[in-house]
Amino acid sequence: MLDMADDELLQRIDQHMARGNELMEEIREEHRLSREEHRLNRAAVHSMQEVAKEVVLELREHRELIRDVRHGIQAQTEGLMHVLDELRRRNGPGGEATA
Repeated sequence: MLDMADDELLQRIDQHMARGNELMEEIREEHRLSREEHRLNRAAVHSMQEVAKEVVLELREHRELIRDVRHGIQAQTEGLMHVLDELRRRNGPGGEATA
């Protein structure tokens, strides 16, 4: 037969078990939240990677466009310099046209 000390011991054990169960439930909830946060972080990282890829492609495209514009400007400058040289040749050193 159980005496009072045994009843108190069993009651304390039951209280500790109940508290242990509460803590385990809190841990499970924290773990669930952690997994959800991890899932959201992975999705955000994936999204940022996609944006970064698009930015790199745009930069490459713009780099090519700038290179083409630079070459066009260079060709126009060379053409204008040629025209100026031709005008100087025709006009002579004094600036007057020579026939």
